Amino acid sequence: MGGFTPGVRVQVGYNLDRAIPQYLVMDPVSINDQAAIERFDLTPYRGWTLLFDMGYYAHRAFARMQDAGVSFVTRRRVQASDVVTAIREVTVKRTPEGDRLIADQTITLGSPNNRRGAVVPNLRLVTSETAQGKRMEFVTNRFDLTATEIVRLYRQRWQIELFFRFLKHQLAIMTPIGRTPQAIWLTILIAAIISVLLVLAATDRPAGLSNVQWLSALFMLLVITLQPRGG
Repeated sequence: MGGFTPGVRVQVGYNLDRAIPQYLVMDPVSINDQAAIERFDLTPYRGWTLLFDMGYYAHRAFARMQDAGVSFVTRRRVQASDVVTAIREVTVKRTPEGDRLIADQTITLGSPNNRRGAVVPNLRLVTSETAQGKRMEFVTNRFDLTATEIVRLYRQRWQIELFFRFLKHQLAIMTPIGRTPQAIWLTILIAAIISVLLVLAATDRPAGLSNVQWLSALFMLLVITLQPRGG
């Protein structure tokens, strides 16, 4: 991060369908990702499916999502305890992207001996292998999708990584307008607003202009439009 020790941690809820950030929270680095997701307000996301990586892996968070009517897909930690309660036949052996489907099971996740965790029954464990031979295990509470759809759905999480790259490199979020928490938060909000504007104006962007050039043109047009006119 440019030689600086990071002073804040930003949690972004990214709407894959609309390609816009929908949830922004800035925490001090003393609050890790697991703690952040455990206190995440799930009320607005009832009926949604959340995709997140293993940095947010927490059995207590999974239990909260179950209770709140929120679905999720994430990767299983290798050291996590589970008990297989049912096995389903894998009928499709490969996804269009080349992932090989290995197993589709119902599990009870977690150990009753782990005081810091939780035991979460009736979850699904889908196991696959990438074209490069990497084994992948996905934990979800979505039983209405096929194993192939679960594996392909998690691949969509890469769009979140691309969004962060866009914030860092094109919108220069790594160079905030100041070092105070207020200045950093303002930088994050400006970047999020710009990304939303780019999505809203994308259909009207001339073919010869980049996203950044198009946004600059829209900004100048807005400035000219709002300038006071003499009588």
